[in-house]
Amino acid sequence: MKKALFLPIQVSFCTVGYLFASTNITQAQVTTDGTVNTQVNQNGTVSEITGGETRGDNLFHSFQDFSVQTGNEAFFDNASDISNIFSRVTGASISNIDGLIRANDSASLFLINPNGIIFGENARLDIGGSFYGSSASSILFEGGEFSAADLDNPPLLTVNAPIGLGFRDNPQPISNLSVADGRGLQVDSGQNITLVGGDILFDRGATFAAGGRIEFGGIAAEGIVSFNEDLSLSFSEGVTLADISLTNGARINVRAENGGTITTNSQNFEVLSGSQVFAGITSGSGSPENQAGNININSTDTVTIAGELSLIANAVEQGTIGQAGDVNITADSLVFSNGGQANSLTQGQGNAGNVNVTATNISLENADSRGNSSGIFTTVNPSGVGDAGNISVVTNELSFNSNC
Repeated sequence: MKKALFLPIQVSFCTVGYLFASTNITQAQVTTDGTVNTQVNQNGTVSEITGGETRGDNLFHSFQDFSVQTGNEAFFDNASDISNIFSRVTGASISNIDGLIRANDSASLFLINPNGIIFGENARLDIGGSFYGSSASSILFEGGEFSAADLDNPPLLTVNAPIGLGFRDNPQPISNLSVADGRGLQVDSGQNITLVGGDILFDRGATFAAGGRIEFGGIAAEGIVSFNEDLSLSFSEGVTLADISLTNGARINVRAENGGTITTNSQNFEVLSGSQVFAGITSGSGSPENQAGNININSTDTVTIAGELSLIANAVEQGTIGQAGDVNITADSLVFSNGGQANSLTQGQGNAGNVNVTATNISLENADSRGNSSGIFTTVNPSGVGDAGNISVVTNELSFNSNC
């Protein structure tokens, strides 16, 4: 069984071509700024990072520069009892990462650089915990901050969990081109990847967090993004959002035996030219009780899904057992074109999820060159055993054409 809604409107916006435009990109390696006792020893291609300041199971590091060239490694040699590594970059250079970032045991790593971060095509993560990358100017704690922009005041070093990220005016972008190992930036099963900055651009780049949480936030102006208790993000109504763009076959993937959620918060959100956002139950795994997490796309302006094989999908894959999660999209305008799709489906044993869309206007236009329709779907594929989900659309204006 297949449920489909074919919904045209001429809406477009251009991806900003800023990726290598900054003159601040350098080939600098990892260097300390002389604060919080961070020590860096260059051992061949490995920058060994020791010292820092420990408070409980939190470890604080501070760098003048933090870039990792192709084939090189930045190794946080932390003690086994460290849960969180908070690191800041206080110099004037972008973090240009095209090698490996590694930490010991199960520590989660926070990296803030107000100048921005670029993950090159060879960038990799080897950490046991979660990764949080941001162009924020500070990590906020109860009673103070660990600031990368204000070195006149002593940083707050605390045993407490962070409560948010502070941004000054004109937050800089974060770009991901990583295709390392076919999965790009990857963390262990059940761990999280969070990127928060100015515009977020994935150009071929990928992230993979099996059964964990992938979360992106684009911030356009001064403000605060709060952490919830589980370190997911909370955006107040007063925060001005920036754009998130996935292009040239970019991949976002949290598929696993169970769980896995994806959440984005932006002004505009694009899934273009064969880029794909995946959640669901992965091939060769699952049980009837296993439940995939949801995909949540939140934009204050336009969501565009356009191009052959461009899609947002929450699926029970063929040969698996479980229940697909939902796809939830909230925007002012929502555009599907040239075969772009949002779908919750089952190819295995289990039910598809729901697709819930809320937008002031929704447009579906033009199939792709293979004849694949643009649209909103819940699907039971021929190999699937189960029920399709429901499609819920809340809109003031719905338009489509016969070629969609």
